[in-house]
Amino acid sequence: MSTARFSHDEKRQFLRMFVQSDITLTDRSGEQHGGLCINLSANGLLVETASALAPGEHLEIFLPSPRPSLRDLRVRAQIIRIEPGEKHQHRLGLQIVEFLD
Repeated sequence: MSTARFSHDEKRQFLRMFVQSDITLTDRSGEQHGGLCINLSANGLLVETASALAPGEHLEIFLPSPRPSLRDLRVRAQIIRIEPGEKHQHRLGLQIVEFLD
């Protein structure tokens, strides 16, 4: 599923779910980075991590489900923006590129 057909304003209107859940980010070299998913929408995520990553970088994201009845979330995403977070953390705005099984 791609969100490319939506304009920037339409994407900003997607409902955001506040998650506050541990997340794993895997970069292209296979290195895993821990983080906290702050919120999640149909086309992206806001993640806080101590890792210094770069805008434009592609990551594989794993967000475990809190309930056995729901599937874990696995996606490929691109870092769209980076903002300073609290306590030497970085806030990453991630755009979902592809949903994985």
